[in-house]
Amino acid sequence: MLLRYSVRSLHHDAKESHVRTLAHALALSLLVALSAAPLATHANPQHQRMRDCNKSAKEDALKGDARKAFMKTCLSGKHTTAPATETAPPADKPAAKPQT
Repeated sequence: MLLRYSVRSLHHDAKESHVRTLAHALALSLLVALSAAPLATHANPQHQRMRDCNKSAKEDALKGDARKAFMKTCLSGKHTTAPATETAPPADKPAAKPQT
């Protein structure tokens, strides 16, 4: 009877040891993954410019040739903001005054 109890106890301890090892491995891999994440966010200037230009083009709903032209000038650094999608009234014509 004593021998059976000891074998069961050893088997139980071995299971706990495997679970503990698995938990440590999981924690270590999570730590490595989380510490590597900030490295991916520090992209080089070209990647950051690409993200910014793409965001501006999406905000202005540019498509087709207009988007292509905008992206070309934006990525070359000649464009700091997206072109306006709506045209402003001409400078020689004053805006209509609201009637009271």
